[in-house]
Amino acid sequence: MSPLFDLHTFVLLLSAALVAIGAGALTYLSTTSFPQSLLVAGGTAAAALAWGNSLIKPGS
Repeated sequence: MSPLFDLHTFVLLLSAALVAIGAGALTYLSTTSFPQSLLVAGGTAAAALAWGNSLIKPGS
């Protein structure tokens, strides 16, 4: 049975999720606005994913 994700994809998704959870939690604690914290978490996850991909595989 082959794995669902390769190691590169797993590391990128896990790190993006951890950063997004942290940013969303801190936003919720400071503003107590759940929709705003979801928007911040989503944007942070996208940025962390793009940055991590450029860091691990530059030029691709």
